[in-house]
Amino acid sequence: MKRIILSLLLAVALAFSPVVGSLDLTSTALAKTAYHRTALTGNTAASLDGIDGAGLADGDFAFVMAGSVLYTYILDDDSGAAESSPSVISPDSNAGTKRWILQSPPPASTSAAGIVELATDAETSAGTDTERAVTPAGLASVYQYQTLYIPASAMTPATTNGAAAGTAETSSNKLNMDYLAFDTTTEEMAHFSVVMPKGWDRGTVKFVFRWTSATGSTAGDTVEWEVAGVAISNDDALDAALGTSQVISDTLLADNGADLQVTGATPALTIGGTPALGDTIHFVISRNVGGTDDMAEDAWLLGATLEYKLTETVTAD
Repeated sequence: MKRIILSLLLAVALAFSPVVGSLDLTSTALAKTAYHRTALTGNTAASLDGIDGAGLADGDFAFVMAGSVLYTYILDDDSGAAESSPSVISPDSNAGTKRWILQSPPPASTSAAGIVELATDAETSAGTDTERAVTPAGLASVYQYQTLYIPASAMTPATTNGAAAGTAETSSNKLNMDYLAFDTTTEEMAHFSVVMPKGWDRGTVKFVFRWTSATGSTAGDTVEWEVAGVAISNDDALDAALGTSQVISDTLLADNGADLQVTGATPALTIGGTPALGDTIHFVISRNVGGTDDMAEDAWLLGATLEYKLTETVTAD
């Protein structure tokens, strides 16, 4: 502990001084010399390895301010270890077995200051590590995306080429679910609007679709879902142009729509207009029958998950 305290005191005294030199501590009970350098190697007057080993004694201190990094060393006069910068530095002259050994402060804990490693995004997301520190960027990687789920029952079939609303019941357990049926030849549509949460960054969004199919479908069939959106502000025209749409393909997993289908996320969707806090965001979902979609039966949309990014600031009304 005395070594650590002394190291800290000498670091304050020497590390931020522009002068390269040494501090004689022979008048103290420790009888040691502390050196200050600005480079680790190079065999110069400013480097740690440039200090002549003949004048070094066991327990001498050295502080090296290399750029913005502060290194603390203690001399071990019988180490003989192979040089490995920055951990072990050997004097270039009269080294013998003398080596500068890098000193590491104790690890940080909940009750004591010390060295701490920064957590990666994956470690931050796992939320189980008790030894690493979380950065603001790491925290943002975990909480960056939020979701809103919009069931088919909350969507409005388009007046022109609208998807057909229906309710299905499973055969054994009698689970009932609302759906919108999209035709295989005509590109049918459904609409919904949301006012996004204040934390939204007003940037791109993504969609994940939950769907199944009418009976008669075959596992391996492909369905493509398409979505586009536009932001409408106060006093904007309601007849606003949608932004560029995005499409996601999905492969049917079971015959006759027996299983729930969950697509991957669409590519990032740019919303038309200039999204602002409090805007009404209007979305249109359709079945992209002109693409690689090859399922002959109706595709039943059960709902869609809207994924959006958070911003760092939330403004009040």
